[in-house]
Amino acid sequence: WQFNDKPWEITTTTVYEGNNAAKSASIGNNESSIMELTYNVVSEGDLSFFYKVSSETNYDKLKFYINGSEKDAWSGEVDWTEASYVLSAGENILKWEYTKDGSATGGEDCAWVDYMIFPASAEGGLNASFTVDSDDICDGDMVSYTSTSTDATSWDWTFEGGDPATSTEENPTVTYPTAGEYDVIFTVSDGDTEVTSTLTNFMTVHNCTGVETVETASVKLYPNPNNGEFFIDIQGMDNANITILNSVGSLVYQENNITTDNSMKQINLSQQAEGIYMIIVENNDIRIIEKIIIK
Repeated sequence: WQFNDKPWEITTTTVYEGNNAAKSASIGNNESSIMELTYNVVSEGDLSFFYKVSSETNYDKLKFYINGSEKDAWSGEVDWTEASYVLSAGENILKWEYTKDGSATGGEDCAWVDYMIFPASAEGGLNASFTVDSDDICDGDMVSYTSTSTDATSWDWTFEGGDPATSTEENPTVTYPTAGEYDVIFTVSDGDTEVTSTLTNFMTVHNCTGVETVETASVKLYPNPNNGEFFIDIQGMDNANITILNSVGSLVYQENNITTDNSMKQINLSQQAEGIYMIIVENNDIRIIEKIIIK
């Protein structure tokens, strides 16, 4: 990790997960606080992290760069939100910068970053890393875990709430029968050394079963995946309510009492982070849950 003359610091008071998060430094007008990492990736994979901002809207911003290219910028009052990006194989320069304009302040005048998940590193050495089809699913769904660990010769998995609950396969498949938030513990060994990765509340399982449905009711989403702009076509449901949740269960959209005369809705979530979103369409008699992917 590298910093400029206004280094980010570790805080224990405002965190998304665990006990610590990174917080931008206290800076003046026309200054910036930079946190940077050069990371060498084995093969193309996802980088994700959660960010939070409290600043002067549209002027004092948290910016994120990959290899010098600005990918996103956030300002104003933004609660913990997940961001996800694809890193190419090879060396990637990652930079988080909180920067201020020439006057005024707002909020707490800073930004936070927490819960970073990196793809496998090409630097060598034993590491306990993996990918999964999805970490936000319905009860009864099956997901596949794939080890991306380098130099490992044995793999030990523990899946809280999963079936099976443990596995020694390199790439196991697991079913989650009951709604809840569950830990995943992954230990790898090269015969001499063990490395363990513990992810608390990693898998979110929603209760999507046991709800009465009617054959004439349907919900269609298109396009899916999309860039955040899409249509919801609701058929056979009067006075329906739409609720959209992000991957951590936070509400991002809600609309109530949709009639059959106005059942085609255009939704714009282009300001939301990339990821999988849960869409719930329901009235007093019917509840339908669908997933949509924003890329």
